[in-house]
Amino acid sequence: MTMTSISPPDVIVNIKDSVGIISLNRPERMNSFTASARSAIIASLKALDANSEVNAIILRGADATSFSSGQNLDEARAVTVSGIAPWQEHQRAMYQAIRDLEKPCVAAVDGICVGGACTLPFALIGGLPRRTANGGNRK
Repeated sequence: MTMTSISPPDVIVNIKDSVGIISLNRPERMNSFTASARSAIIASLKALDANSEVNAIILRGADATSFSSGQNLDEARAVTVSGIAPWQEHQRAMYQAIRDLEKPCVAAVDGICVGGACTLPFALIGGLPRRTANGGNRK
């Protein structure tokens, strides 16, 4: 079952065998977090948590090249002094949406995971780094 109503381009949401899967889907930017990506993650987490067909949630990158490169730096550079507080509040809201979950949620970390993305698995019950996970160390 695919939940298309909450699947903006930044994330893909599926349900398979009672597990909700949120796939970060910005491969051209290594799944970096933007305001729209954060909003999509928040909405997806809330919808899956409320769905009685879902028993657990996985957060992952859509492909094996990157889980996430963290905050999108183009967006960060564009934040003005007067915009810092609401921008930081929106970031906090993404982590709060994770902490508010009633259902277990894990991060399946595969590929690049750097910057702010490194803190995301810590907000969850746990992260599942694969052998191919790369926390920024060059091979």
